[in-house]
Amino acid sequence: MTKKEVREVMSQIQQEELKLKEIEERVESFSAKARECRDIAYTLQTGEPNPETATKISEFLRQANYYESLAEHTMHSERYTQVQNLDLVKETAVRLRHIIKHNRNILSEYLESLDDVKRTAHETVENAEQKISNLEFLITEQAKELVALEGGHPNG
Repeated sequence: MTKKEVREVMSQIQQEELKLKEIEERVESFSAKARECRDIAYTLQTGEPNPETATKISEFLRQANYYESLAEHTMHSERYTQVQNLDLVKETAVRLRHIIKHNRNILSEYLESLDDVKRTAHETVENAEQKISNLEFLITEQAKELVALEGGHPNG
């Protein structure tokens, strides 16, 4: 996973958290409007009787019920769905962290293995070079010996 992908997941978590916050603010707004309507209805009930008061009280209570139902619906549907989305994104992030950790461990093992292979290869090259040097020395010595045996006339 690249750093860009990690940033994208983190950005997605932030977006999902913002959406959840917006939904919760909307729920609170609906609840506040419902309380306000109930408060107005209560104030009207405690005030002086008026033929229009009953109608107004009924209208404010109807509006309060409407806002309460909006708040409840938003809380139980949109918020629930958004919480699930946020949890899913967070679970994805946790899985990615584990995958990254696992891949880093594998990379570390590969790097150690590579170092071992490099050491072995270096030793193999050194051994081959030493064998070549030894063989060249042996050939040179044998050629000198042959020259000496042939009476000092090198033929090749």
